[in-house]
Amino acid sequence: MLSNELIESLNVKQRSIINSSSHHKVIKAGAGTGKTRMLIAMAISLVMSIIRTISRHDKPILLLAYSNKAATEIKERLSKVTDINQQDIVVKTFHGFCWNIINSSPFFNRYKNFTIIKEDECIKLLTPIINKMPKHSKVKPKKLIKIIVLAGNTNRKINLILKDEYPELLDIEDHIMKLIKAYKAEMKKNQVISFEDIFRVVGRKINNNVDALNWVVDKYSAILIDEAQDTNAAQWNIIEPIAKRLPITVVGDPAQAIYGFRGAESDSLNKALKILPNAEVFKLKENYRSTPQNVAFTNSIFAVTDYKPRLKSMNFDGQKPQVKSFLNEEHEADFVVYSIVDLQMDGHPLNDIFVITRTNEDARYIAEKLKKQWLPVTLATNDDVLTTKCFLDIIAALTVASGQHKKFLMNRYFQLFKGVGIITAQNISECVIRGGYNRVINHMPNRDSISCAVDILRNVSGYKYAQEAIINLTRLMDAYFFDKYANKWDDNKISILEWASTIEPKMTVDNFIEGIMLDGAVNQKTSSNAISVVTAHGSKGLQAKTCFLLNVSPEVYPLMFPKRVTNIEEERRVFYTAATRAEKNLVITSRLFTKKKHHFKTEPNRSLCFINDIKTSLYDS
Repeated sequence: MLSNELIESLNVKQRSIINSSSHHKVIKAGAGTGKTRMLIAMAISLVMSIIRTISRHDKPILLLAYSNKAATEIKERLSKVTDINQQDIVVKTFHGFCWNIINSSPFFNRYKNFTIIKEDECIKLLTPIINKMPKHSKVKPKKLIKIIVLAGNTNRKINLILKDEYPELLDIEDHIMKLIKAYKAEMKKNQVISFEDIFRVVGRKINNNVDALNWVVDKYSAILIDEAQDTNAAQWNIIEPIAKRLPITVVGDPAQAIYGFRGAESDSLNKALKILPNAEVFKLKENYRSTPQNVAFTNSIFAVTDYKPRLKSMNFDGQKPQVKSFLNEEHEADFVVYSIVDLQMDGHPLNDIFVITRTNEDARYIAEKLKKQWLPVTLATNDDVLTTKCFLDIIAALTVASGQHKKFLMNRYFQLFKGVGIITAQNISECVIRGGYNRVINHMPNRDSISCAVDILRNVSGYKYAQEAIINLTRLMDAYFFDKYANKWDDNKISILEWASTIEPKMTVDNFIEGIMLDGAVNQKTSSNAISVVTAHGSKGLQAKTCFLLNVSPEVYPLMFPKRVTNIEEERRVFYTAATRAEKNLVITSRLFTKKKHHFKTEPNRSLCFINDIKTSLYDS
């Protein structure tokens, strides 16, 4: 496809947005209105405009996507446009953008050898610090990490977080501040940085150092932000100083703001208007994805609120959404399985069927039910294997083998070998950084163990692609993992090898490591004709001809009866996001009973469920 063909394929409204001369743009685009396609066309149009005007012609456009999967999809779409230089448009996630700044800019040298760690490893660092505190002042590590993360993502002080979100901890505020100070010192000592701290580090530096800001601004000619409704205060803190120097375009849908629990602001697009002076506002309301019946149904999800999407379907008529009620999850699953079997027999492509669940647990349950009927399934959830200690050990080894001598990860890897404790591991790490592996083998005790560890790293370093590297690393480490984890390793080994087989064969080790560190996931190969099972949050940005939306029941939509109105409305937006994935056939199920701890429990309040806010004339039951 040629760039002008892509641009000409847009509707009049979309082309008017692209042709607008406004420096900043805020685009409020509803579900199915083609916002990603338009954003790609806008990036291409900007490149062509910059080339014509010879203005910053050597600086690429930066397009920020909300996940690695979304970024990969955008790159794939761009690759089909044959008359542009692909290097003129850089596509990254927000985390990838900031991590690249930290690793490339001379103004962040102190973080050059730092490693990103996730929540489990943060808790591991924090727990011994908490255990040293007086008993009356203790707080659970996981809760304290949540407090720290929320403070960082919302740019609020700890005392305000305690006052607004955790008033029961105000009495031990002084102790909490001491804990956080000690925790940050421990992170610095171990050369690690949390996932959320990346934003804080970059934001603080470019807001207080003009040269650091200049370095970032000089890299690009314009910035486009997709799914901006889920941008948090820490991210806006980075965009704000850049917006004074570069044109910014943000695209998002207020009805799909579903990450408030991570610190995203529900009125994020309105905040964009404050940050982007004189920004022109555009609205896209023509839905090209769903039938008029599906759009009428999803519009009505907000009928009892002040917000009204008012989207208009541009497609032909179809059937009304179906709402089915079942006794329990087993009856619900049987209905879904047999419905899909019928669709398959009628020639419906399986890769155009989504099953959307509220939780990972439900996703795994329905996936197993489908597999028992020999139906191919792609389970797009955060796999349990990614959080096992064995897998984290493999990532540590793979990262070190790739030549990234991260102190924290080297410490973790070398402790897997007999006779190497934390002190020895730290000494080995220092020795490797200063003089390489030969010096370690010649000058450290436990020479045999260390020699084996180094041989494994050298062996794995020869693999270019992640899949073959992980499979061979698992084989080489088999005996060492068994010594450490005993029988648990046998089960974990099978899970890791099965998971590794789903990685794209041509994904490089470096791309794999970046994906795991920054997104907690990587792009995996999928069957060309398989049913996709996803969670409601994971369904964002996807679409399929037929969607089964499971367990729209009390305590699920909304989840766990959130106490605050803002949480209830976010839950409503989660329901809306999931329901708007369907192009033609939307099937919604609910349960009269739920199975918890192997006991059936009657749902306590069947009135508090979003499905009850929708007129019965808009669906068939």
